Amino acid sequence: MILYPLLIMTGGWLLGARAALALAVLSGALISALLLAEWLHWLPPPPPTPALMYGLIQLSAVIVALLLISFLSRSYQRRIAEVQRLGQDLGQRSAELLANEAELRRAQRVAHVGSWVCDLASGTIRPSAEACRIFGVPEGSTGTLAGFMKRVHPDDQGILQQDIEAALRGEPFDSELRIITDGGVRWVAQRAEVEFADDGRAVRSLGTTQDITERKELEASLREQKEFFQLISESIGEHIAVLDLRGRRLYNSPSYRQFFGDTSELPGTDSFVDIHPDDRERVREVFRQTVRSGVGQEIEYRLLRRDGGVRYMSSVGRVIRDQHGQPQRIVVVSHDFTDRRHAEQWERIAAAAFELEQGMFITDADGIILRVNQAFTAITGYTAAEAVGQTPRLLRSGRHDALFYAAMRDSLARTGAWQGEIWNRRKNDEIYPEWLTISAVSDSQGRVTHYVSMLTDITLRKATQEEIKQLAFYDALTGLPNRRLLHDRLRIAMAASARRERQGALLFIDLDNFKTLNDTLGHEKGDLLLQQVASRLSECVRERDTVARLGGDEFVVMLEDLGARQEDAASQSRIVGEKIVAVLNRPYDLAGHEYHNTPSVGVTLFDGQRDNIDELMKRADLAMYEAKATGRNTLRFFDPRMQAVVTARAALERDLRQALLAGEFFLCYQPQIGKDGRLLGAEALLRWQHAQRGLVSPGEFIPLAEETGLILPLGQWVLQTACAQVALWAAQAGRADFSLSVNVSARQLRQANFVDQVLAALDASGARPHNLKLELTESMLLDNVQEIIAKMTALKARGVGFSLDDFGTGYSSLSYLKRLPLDQLKIDQSFVRDLLNDANDEAIARTIVALAHSLGLEVIAEGVETVAQRDALAGHGCHAYQGYLFSRPLPLAEFETFLERY
Repeated sequence: MILYPLLIMTGGWLLGARAALALAVLSGALISALLLAEWLHWLPPPPPTPALMYGLIQLSAVIVALLLISFLSRSYQRRIAEVQRLGQDLGQRSAELLANEAELRRAQRVAHVGSWVCDLASGTIRPSAEACRIFGVPEGSTGTLAGFMKRVHPDDQGILQQDIEAALRGEPFDSELRIITDGGVRWVAQRAEVEFADDGRAVRSLGTTQDITERKELEASLREQKEFFQLISESIGEHIAVLDLRGRRLYNSPSYRQFFGDTSELPGTDSFVDIHPDDRERVREVFRQTVRSGVGQEIEYRLLRRDGGVRYMSSVGRVIRDQHGQPQRIVVVSHDFTDRRHAEQWERIAAAAFELEQGMFITDADGIILRVNQAFTAITGYTAAEAVGQTPRLLRSGRHDALFYAAMRDSLARTGAWQGEIWNRRKNDEIYPEWLTISAVSDSQGRVTHYVSMLTDITLRKATQEEIKQLAFYDALTGLPNRRLLHDRLRIAMAASARRERQGALLFIDLDNFKTLNDTLGHEKGDLLLQQVASRLSECVRERDTVARLGGDEFVVMLEDLGARQEDAASQSRIVGEKIVAVLNRPYDLAGHEYHNTPSVGVTLFDGQRDNIDELMKRADLAMYEAKATGRNTLRFFDPRMQAVVTARAALERDLRQALLAGEFFLCYQPQIGKDGRLLGAEALLRWQHAQRGLVSPGEFIPLAEETGLILPLGQWVLQTACAQVALWAAQAGRADFSLSVNVSARQLRQANFVDQVLAALDASGARPHNLKLELTESMLLDNVQEIIAKMTALKARGVGFSLDDFGTGYSSLSYLKRLPLDQLKIDQSFVRDLLNDANDEAIARTIVALAHSLGLEVIAEGVETVAQRDALAGHGCHAYQGYLFSRPLPLAEFETFLERY
C-alpha cells in the first residue's frame, strides 16, 4: 500500500502528470480487481508471511522511500534552480522588452509615428503613446472608430470612408488626411493592414499614424515659394533658363512662352539656334568664356521668335558648380528690352522732331503748357520760362470769336485732332497768321493726357499768296479785278440771279482812240488815263457791283439785282451807262496835260437762266462794237439781230460733230526743251482740218466742244492717240524718258471713270505711265477738289505725271496746291509774252518759279519766242521751255523729222 503511491508519485514526478495519472488508474484497477477477487473468493488464501519476510519487505519499502525522497529532493532542487534560472531569464527578457518598448516609443516620438490596434468587432482602438500625442488624447487612452471619425476634418471624411471600405475589401490602406485636435488642425499619414478570420471576416486592423504636419507645411511653403518665384519672374519681365555646358536647355521659365509658345518642347534643344544669325557666334563665344572662366558676363543680342519677330535681349550668366568646384550648369537670366529700345529710338526721333523748324508746344489735358521748343520761342517771342505754366490763351489775338474756339474744342473731342489757319499774337503784340495743328494724346484707357501742338508762321506764305492773288486776279495798273476774277464774280452773280429771279447787266466799255494817246503822249500818260478811268468807273456804281479791267483800254461793269422785270433792269442799266459816258467825258489831268476822251459802251442783260459767261461777254462785246460803229461816245444794248454770231456758233457745233465722225482731227506736237538744249518731251495739241473752212483755230472749237459735251469723245480720242504715239517714241533708243503732255478738260476729269479711261488707254497702247503727263488748268480746281485729288493720286500711284497749265491766270486756293500730287507748274504764255517789258509779268513769273521750287515741283514756261525771254526765265530758275523759239507745233511727220535731229 505504501509502495504503490510512492511509485505513482515517483512516476508523476519523473514522467509528468499524465504518466502519474495513468499509473494511478492502473493501480486502482489492479487493487479493485484483487479486492473483488478476494471477496468473491476467487483467490486462494494467502500463505502466512514469515516475520522475516515481512520485515524485509518493510525495510525495503523504507529504503525505497528514502531513495525516492532523496531523488525527489534533488529533483526538486534542480527544478527550483531551473525555475530560478527561468525567472532570471524572464526578468532579463522583461527588462529587454521594456527597453525595446521604450526605444520604440522614443523612435515613434522622434519619427512622429504612432501605432494602434483596432478591434473591428467592437470598434475599440488602442493607440500607442505617440499615437495618443498625435491625436491629442491622454497617454493610455482608448478610443472608438466613431470617435476617431469625429476628429477627421470634414473635408477628408469622405476620402477616409472610401479608403476604409477599400481596406475591408483587402486593398492596401494608405491615406493622408487632416485631424482636428485641441491644438488645431494636423496632417497625418495613416497606413494599416486588416486581419481576416478563416471565414473571411475582418477581425482587427493594425496600423500606424505618422504626423506629417511639418512636411505638409514645408510642401505648402515650397509650393508657395515656387508660385511666388514664378509670379516674380513673370512680373518683373525676367526670363530664366538653365543650360548645360554645351548650351542645351535644361529648364526655361514659363515666361519664355511669349517667344516660343509651348515651352514644354524646349528642354534638350540648342539655345543658340534661336539667336539672330548676326549675333549667334558672338553669343557662343561669350558662353564659352563663361564656361572656361566660371565668371558670368552680360551681353545684348537679338532673339528670333517662332513667329519671325525679333526681340532685343539682355542676358547675364551665373555658373553653378559641383562639390568639386567644377562648372556644372549655367543659369541665364534674360531681360527683354525691345520696348525700351524702341522707346529710346522714338525718344531720339521725337527729340529731333521736337527741335525742327516748326514751333511745338505740349500741354496737359487741362491745357497747361508743359514744354516748348526753340522754334516756338523764335515764332512767338516767348521763352520756355515765360510759356511753361501758361495756357495757349497767352497767344490769342482777339480776331476769333467764341464760336471759332468752340468748333476747335468740338473737333478735338470728336476726332482727337484739329488743324487750320489761326491768327495769334506775338510777345511784341504783333498779330500774325499761323497754321496750327493740334493732336490729342490718350492713355491705354482712352483718356486724353496731353495735347501736342505744331505751329508754323505763315506770314510770308500769306504775303506771297496775297501777292500772287493780287497779281493773278487784279489788274496791276488799276487795282481792279481782272478777267478771271470778273468771270468768277459773274458766275456767282448769274447763279444768284437765276435763284432769286432778279435781272443783272453787263456793260462793256472801250476807250475811244486810246492807241492815239499812247502813240502821241506815251505809255506813261496812257497808264495815268487808265488809272483815272478806273477810279471814275468805281464811283459810278454801288459797292456790291463790280468794275473790272480786261486789258488794254477795255473795262467791264457788272450790275446786280436790277429788279425782276427786264424793262426795269434795262432802265437802271441805261441810267448807269449814261452816267459812265458823262463821267468819262470830263477832262483828265495827265501829269499837267489836260486830255479829253470818250467811251463806247455796250450793254447786255442777264437772268442766269439760259446764259453762260462766254455768251454774255460776247453779247456785251458786240453791243460795244455797235456803239463804236454808230459814232462812238455812246451806249448801245445788245440787239437780237446780232444773233448772226450765235448762228455761226450753231453751224460750228454741227460741223464739229461731223468732224468727229469724219476723222478730221489730228495731233500736232510742240517740243519741250531743257536748259542744255536736250529734248525733254512734247505737248500734244489738237487741230481740226475742216473740209471747207480749212484749219480751224483751237480757240474757236475747243470752248464749243466743252460747252456741248463733245469734248468727252474728242478728249478720249486724243488720249488714246497720244498714248499710242508715245509708246512708239519711248521704245526708240535713248528716248525711254520721253514725256508727252496731254491737255485734259474739266468735263473729262469730272467723269467717274476717268482713271479707268486713262489706264485703259495706257494698257491698250502699251505705253508706260511715266511717259504720259496730263495737263490740268486752275479752273478745274474750283469744284470737287477732294474728288480731283483722289483721281490724281490714283493715277500718280501708277506713274502718270501731272502739270498745272496756265498757272497764275486762274483763281484757285493755294492751300490746295500743296495737296495736289503735281510734278510741274507751267507759266502761262501771257506772262512770258511781256516778261521783258512788263514789271508785273516779270514779278509773276519770278514768283511762280519760287513757289514751284519751294513745293519741290518742276517748272516750264510756254510761249517762249526769243532768246532774251529764255535767258530771263533761266535767270529766275526756270530751265524748261516750250515755244516758237524752238519749234512751232508740228504734224506727226514733221515732228518725227525734228526728232531725228535730237
